[in-house]
Amino acid sequence: MRYILTTLILIAGLSTAVSAQKQFESFSLRVPEKKIKSSLYNRITLIDVRVDTTNLGYIQKGAFDSRRYVVADPKLEDQLNGLISNAAQEQGEGTLVCLLRKFKFVELSTSMSNAGSCFLRASLFVRSGEGYKKLGDLDTVVSLKGMDVTKGLLRQGGESFTRFITSHLNKTPSDQQYTMFEIRHTDSFEKRKIHVYNTDRFQDGLYTSWNTFREQTPDYPIKAYMKNGEVRTVKRLNEKGKEIPINPAKTYAIVLEGKPYIFTEFGFCAMEKMDDDFCFTGKVQATPDAGAMVAAGVFGGLVGGAIGGGLAGAMVQNASTDKYYMKIDHLTGKPVRIREEGTNRQGASGGRSGDKK
Repeated sequence: MRYILTTLILIAGLSTAVSAQKQFESFSLRVPEKKIKSSLYNRITLIDVRVDTTNLGYIQKGAFDSRRYVVADPKLEDQLNGLISNAAQEQGEGTLVCLLRKFKFVELSTSMSNAGSCFLRASLFVRSGEGYKKLGDLDTVVSLKGMDVTKGLLRQGGESFTRFITSHLNKTPSDQQYTMFEIRHTDSFEKRKIHVYNTDRFQDGLYTSWNTFREQTPDYPIKAYMKNGEVRTVKRLNEKGKEIPINPAKTYAIVLEGKPYIFTEFGFCAMEKMDDDFCFTGKVQATPDAGAMVAAGVFGGLVGGAIGGGLAGAMVQNASTDKYYMKIDHLTGKPVRIREEGTNRQGASGGRSGDKK
């Protein structure tokens, strides 16, 4: 009996160990088969300023589509240096710096198909004397849909990053000089050029896009009704002061009595300006299509439904929901999930529990 019990414990321990190993998926960049003739650079330094640097997002594998976090193996900086060493026939003596702001894989599935995206945002700089000069920028999303997108998503996401690096190996930088402090705090310097990040006074009205919200130029005056501290009904006023139902497809946000609210598929959510970011907590439809839509940042001003005479309408029916803590991407105005409320589970576009946002 003791032998049987010991055997069962060993089997259970082995199963747990195997399961733990399978929670991660290794990722590596592929060196292009065709080398370029010459490169001006022979080394690269990686500056990773992503919210969560522990992984590169997640994919789904196995019969039950179990989530596996994508991890760079070997380290991403080592892979980039290996790429530079093997991508050109001849190498110069220059040093590159890669500022990585987004590199995230997201895969979601239904019983019929899978959908996946890879989010990339990076910049290249060249060491020049005591400072740095910009070489190029990358800001893109790779998306796939089909029965099995995992391999294709990892390959195409990696290829996009590889092309960005190799296509700049024989190019010279711009003349503008940057310091390492400016490079590491690129987000903050970009926000200093955006009006809404430099004021605490927000103009009442309806904003139909991120562009008008960021410049604080409302498109229409509004009439809004609150209940239990929540926005229940919103109507815009025309030139004659007549109340007109708003168009959800042309609604990004409102400001009511100086407080901003972003529009989502579940209604308006109050935003708070914290640590130089606009943040809010809101529901996300727990279906793959909606999840992929939120991961790509397209809910918020781009969803349909009845809202003009009340938010209950045809927003979302018969769908389970999760509540996420989110922030606004200052370049696109799209929501980025940081973490699921009440858990340590990360959102589709980055973040870890307990971050400043």
